[in-house]
Amino acid sequence: MNREKEFSIPDICQLIHNIIQIDTEYFNVSHTKRKRLTNTYMPNFLEEYIEQSLFSIENILIQQEKNDVCYYKDETLQLHYLGKGMWQDHLYKGTIVIGPFISDSLNRNYLEQLTSQFSVSDDSLFNLKQYFEGIIILDQNRLQSISYLLTNLIPKKILQPNLISSDIGDLNLIQHSLAVNENTYSEVEKIYRIEKQILHAVEKGDRDEALRFLEFFKIDLTYRIPGNPLRTYKNLGFSLNTSLRITVEKVGISPIYIHLLSNKIAILIENLTTISELEKIQTVMISEYCQLVETDRSQKYSPVIKEAVTHIQLHYFEKISLSTISKKLNINATYLSKRFKIETGQTLTHYIQDLRINHSKELIKQNQLSITEVALKVGFENLNYFCTIFKKVTGVTPKHYFKL
Repeated sequence: MNREKEFSIPDICQLIHNIIQIDTEYFNVSHTKRKRLTNTYMPNFLEEYIEQSLFSIENILIQQEKNDVCYYKDETLQLHYLGKGMWQDHLYKGTIVIGPFISDSLNRNYLEQLTSQFSVSDDSLFNLKQYFEGIIILDQNRLQSISYLLTNLIPKKILQPNLISSDIGDLNLIQHSLAVNENTYSEVEKIYRIEKQILHAVEKGDRDEALRFLEFFKIDLTYRIPGNPLRTYKNLGFSLNTSLRITVEKVGISPIYIHLLSNKIAILIENLTTISELEKIQTVMISEYCQLVETDRSQKYSPVIKEAVTHIQLHYFEKISLSTISKKLNINATYLSKRFKIETGQTLTHYIQDLRINHSKELIKQNQLSITEVALKVGFENLNYFCTIFKKVTGVTPKHYFKL
């Protein structure tokens, strides 16, 4: 039998956050009580601007009707929010804000403008890019659905459900106890052997070998958290991320690069909402760590070329070229071009193209963006040119690659 329960505002915030997986915050009218639920790490220099947005939303809602939902856009950061006032009789008690989120994928020019505006360092730029990649995109349908949720949920009493199932076994999951048989132990031993082979390949920077072993990296571990397979797969992702981090540390890679990559992947894992996405993120994870090892091999390069390679790795999605990089490094473009070809075996232009295509392959496999969005995200302004270069590098078109 269902029971009515008066939920506190923090309870409602938690409920909303659990459903929509977007940052949710509540603060009372005196700002003495606050609750923030977030899945993303926010760069420090953005907090002031986001704080201003929250209080702007509050000022708008105080002057509105009880059922009004505020859709707010921060013009400085191009971030969007939904806000709902909390009323008791005719008194304004507090504000719930959902966001930030974005309404469309951001093009690379946006980050360039933001970087210029805030004068951020390369490390801060990486954090900024990581933050915006983790922000959820809301289309008009989801936006409207969340508005309905806010309007109808907040002033109501909430009915606590009794869970029923056509399969009595489903209900027994709640009281499930771990029972691992000999076959399970055998599978666990197998998975650890394969994991070691994956890590050994990553240590060498051999992406292809690591991904071949990944094909066998399958095991049913849903017994670990009965009734919540998504959390089980997320935990598996976190575990692999940690193992990969430790592996590349042994190679001697700079801790700052390891930290940035590890945090980026952890945020991506937590934000994913399906097991299929979590399976795909393993490929992305391994590829990114292999790329880190490959980049570290630039240690054999001269200081100038090493600096050029690092700059390309951090800015590949921007409008970079031999000209812009030589100006950034304050070095003659002709000299840089010749030294780069001698030391890397590639022209600087081909190096940038290969890096962009490698990143685009991972995005295509994730199946979360259109081909046009993928092209823009990795630094190609023209879709046709992207498709031409993609086929030249991989031998197939982007659409064909997705089907492989």
